Amino acid sequence: MILYNLTIKIEPSIKQEWLDWMQSDFIPLALNNSVFIDHKLCRLIGLEESDGITYALQLFCQSAEQLNAFKNNMEAPLHLELVKRFPNQLVFFPTAMEIL
Repeated sequence: MILYNLTIKIEPSIKQEWLDWMQSDFIPLALNNSVFIDHKLCRLIGLEESDGITYALQLFCQSAEQLNAFKNNMEAPLHLELVKRFPNQLVFFPTAMEIL
């Protein structure tokens, strides 16, 4: 199994709006394909949050081939949605991991 993790740091002032949008729009859009079979949205704890709150969206798929298909077809448009919706209010980076 493969975990695609999107770590996102947001400005504290957009916390509730961002969370609502993630749950109502972004996550359903990310899951609206045949790649991801489950997800978790987590808040990182133990970090200084005066300059931002950090979250991790974890999306699970069965294989590296499925993840590569997502990266080739959906990753850039999905990331663009984040930037368009919250310009200059967040930063993010993706990582992929194999679950052992």
